Amino acid sequence: MGSRSTDSFYSILAVDTNSSAEEIRSAYKKQALKWHPDKWSADPCLSEQAKLRFQQIQHAYEVLSNETKRAVYDAGIYESSEDTDAFCDFLDEIVSLMDNVRAESNEEDEAEELRAMFVKMVKEDWFSIDKFEFPLKENIVNKR
Repeated sequence: MGSRSTDSFYSILAVDTNSSAEEIRSAYKKQALKWHPDKWSADPCLSEQAKLRFQQIQHAYEVLSNETKRAVYDAGIYESSEDTDAFCDFLDEIVSLMDNVRAESNEEDEAEELRAMFVKMVKEDWFSIDKFEFPLKENIVNKR
């Protein structure tokens, strides 16, 4: 599911996979200043390369600075699309619900059980349409 370009978002920002949010922010600022297209405008060839690199830097930071998107990326299932944004919103909602369950019940076991169930769903790729079976049109027509 998760296809990565030849450069990982971590290598684009020149940070380690275990870098903190502050380290990622600092690396982003450094790389953004280095590759800003305005800095390279004197040479059209380099300007275009800088523009592309700057876009990569922005995208890498967008993903790595968002805790949920970063977790999805680290799991290897990140795709650059609106579907991923919706999935990350879904994950945020699930985490919020789990936190509410934990706060209401004060029982770690229930939240951990929910968390384990969700991890199992993701690992088994329950979100793939390939595994969903649609009823055949003939079966629907014959039942009428």
